[in-house]
Amino acid sequence: GVFRGTVIVGPSSEVDWSYVIGTGKPDDDATLNATFYQAGIPTSLAIGDLWFDSDDKNKAYRAECAGADEITAGEWVIARDTDIPQAIADAATAQGELDDIAADAKITPVEKLTIKPLWDAIVVEGTATTGTIPVQATAFSVSDVDFDTAYAALDAHLNAIAQDYTDCTEVDVPARVAVAASQLTITDLDCDEEVYVYKDFGVDYFGGDFEFQFSFNVSATATNSYGYLWGLANAVDDLRATSITNDLDCHVLYCIIVAGDCFLRFREYNGGSSVVSDVMTLSVSTDYYVTISRDESVGTYGTITLSVYTDSDRTVHATGSPEVVTLTEKQNFRYLYAMSAYKSGLSGKDISGTISNLTCSDLNVFSDMAATTNITRTTWDTKWKDYYDERTKLLNAIATAAKTLADTAQASADDLTDIFHNVSGVTWTEDSPAAGSLAWAGAKVTYKGTTYSITNDNTALKYIWWDFSLSTTTFQTSATIPTLNVGDFVVAINDGGSHVQVWGATIINGGTILTDSLSAISANLGAITAGTITMPNTGWIKGGQTGYATGTGFFLGYSGAAYKFSIGSSTKYLKWDGSALTIRGTLNASDLTAGTLAVARIAASSIVAGKLTISTLSSISANLGTITAGSMAAERITAGTLSVDRIAAGSIVAAKIYSEAYLGGKRLDNYAEGSYARAGGDTTITHNLGRRAMCNCWFSTKEYTPKMYIHSHTATSFKINDYSTVGATSYYAYI
Repeated sequence: GVFRGTVIVGPSSEVDWSYVIGTGKPDDDATLNATFYQAGIPTSLAIGDLWFDSDDKNKAYRAECAGADEITAGEWVIARDTDIPQAIADAATAQGELDDIAADAKITPVEKLTIKPLWDAIVVEGTATTGTIPVQATAFSVSDVDFDTAYAALDAHLNAIAQDYTDCTEVDVPARVAVAASQLTITDLDCDEEVYVYKDFGVDYFGGDFEFQFSFNVSATATNSYGYLWGLANAVDDLRATSITNDLDCHVLYCIIVAGDCFLRFREYNGGSSVVSDVMTLSVSTDYYVTISRDESVGTYGTITLSVYTDSDRTVHATGSPEVVTLTEKQNFRYLYAMSAYKSGLSGKDISGTISNLTCSDLNVFSDMAATTNITRTTWDTKWKDYYDERTKLLNAIATAAKTLADTAQASADDLTDIFHNVSGVTWTEDSPAAGSLAWAGAKVTYKGTTYSITNDNTALKYIWWDFSLSTTTFQTSATIPTLNVGDFVVAINDGGSHVQVWGATIINGGTILTDSLSAISANLGAITAGTITMPNTGWIKGGQTGYATGTGFFLGYSGAAYKFSIGSSTKYLKWDGSALTIRGTLNASDLTAGTLAVARIAASSIVAGKLTISTLSSISANLGTITAGSMAAERITAGTLSVDRIAAGSIVAAKIYSEAYLGGKRLDNYAEGSYARAGGDTTITHNLGRRAMCNCWFSTKEYTPKMYIHSHTATSFKINDYSTVGATSYYAYI
């Protein structure tokens, strides 16, 4: 037979894989690797062994060959993630470089050359989910939430730098606008003046999706005062001339102040047409925070979403909800307008206020490496410091998790080492000192790091084993299978004087299976190949059914003093009870090729007329009961008579009477007065019977008093056949 189960082999053992089968079988070149946790360099046992250097922060090494005893290519090579210590060192270096940047509120082109490589490296390592650091955190099951938050904050800060208004071009002859780095202050700007502030970013700079943010606070001394608070265009002019006068494409945000209210609207100009948002009604002399977002993935051309908030964190909508405008074209823009007068030619429409802190998703520290970028120094420093602080904490947490994993691996390796035995130096002499005996000499057993010398001896018994608790210096022997405890193992089997090695063996001898029945083996035996199986009177094979004919499934075995078999359910089954075979269920009639069915086996009403092939009813010996038939030919009735109770009422009508018959004096018609007399021939009177069907008929002046006899002549008339004369009166014909 074939044994299937779990086999444990010791270190340095060779395994003949052709004797091992199953889904858990290792690859053909698989080895049992050792794990070392120590300060000194160990000697590897096989390729793939691991060494954690306890004297160097648990640095991990992997053996590239058996017998590796140096840290060099091809022997012990570093296996630990070198990014962790290097990344910590890089963080300190980067922070130092940032500290060296001049402590002012500007990032100069020279400083950008230092910062840009740092940021590029951060994008690679810090991007949520895909960055190298988040990937390591996931691998070691370390939370990176705080790190992700710090990265996102730094990313948003660098990629939404406020536009320096002093870098813009100001067209302002009447000097209505005071320009500072982060704010425009407007004073008494009238609708008949040409004033605007813009910056040229190059052709098609603002394309695709974008987001602008800024704040404003406006007021006016007159009603119907207009002003543009923001705009994008491809021409330089005041925004009213660009959009209305010249019919040029642009996006604008403008306000109209009427009687203390500030009405705000976004409008897209597409040539000579435009689309506009609903009015947002705001208050004058109030701070508002605006976000304008374009999303070109929506619909055909995209949308603009205008959101106005009452708080700088942009959490409370000023009007309850944003306004969304569906665009009519996809357009890229070159010029950004920070403000513009509404030059309509009307005077006395002064508007005043501030526009501040303009940012854009397309504007970042590195969008123009040749320009100096203004920053808020404290915010700048905080964002960078927060990132590197969280980065260092996360990398340390990953390193700690890696050490814990290494310690666990070492502990597991130590546990595995403790359970292995090693036998060395032994010499076996067969049929010594006599035929059927086996002798040994020079044996040593190593267990849990200790080596024990074994006394030379011999035995004629079958089993040779080492009993750790009984004696560590002698091999035990017995004729029967020994009972093994923790630390014990079978060394060899004496097979009639021949040595059969058990420890480290590549083939399992049947005698090493320490059981006389398969029931003692707790394992998935896989496929069983056997010659014969004899079932005892206490055994069975079953599936689904819990016993003979109990449940749904099958049962084969001994039950109730007999070997029995059942398969099926409680209603459809095949059963052998030891003496009789019973079948219940649906049978295929084509399988019945001989024998007969007893009458008790034929259900009532189960044989219909269509299944009868006999030619005469006399073949049927039975009480036929009521016979329902379609028709019976008259020629089939050759004798006897039909009694009156066999003729249904109303079934014989006048039209069915062919020969003359007396019908009981029924009056057939009422004829008008007249004189009917034979005058040298027969007198004919019409009737309504429809056929010749009368005899012994008469006319009478009153019922049943005949005056003359007639006989039927045709289907429609009577013929008088005597010489009587009937007077003028009413006559009735009877039959």
